[in-house]
Amino acid sequence: MGRRLPKDKCVFDPSLKELIDASVEAGFEPKESDDKVRFPRRAYVRSGYIVLPKVSQKTKILYKISDKLVAKRAKSQR
Repeated sequence: MGRRLPKDKCVFDPSLKELIDASVEAGFEPKESDDKVRFPRRAYVRSGYIVLPKVSQKTKILYKISDKLVAKRAKSQR
């Protein structure tokens, strides 16, 4: 409960570069990104964020990006 995506559609600890690359491959153009930002629960890790234009529902955007991330991780693990 509380997940936007199922666990099989997620990757563990994606880097900011992976996230930007996956969003571009999914057909989105990130407006801005910042790599100096930290998530409060994990303040010791610089995670960063990207801003995307909202062209459809948030879950549909997440599914498109997650498909690219999962495919890229599976390809790199081979």
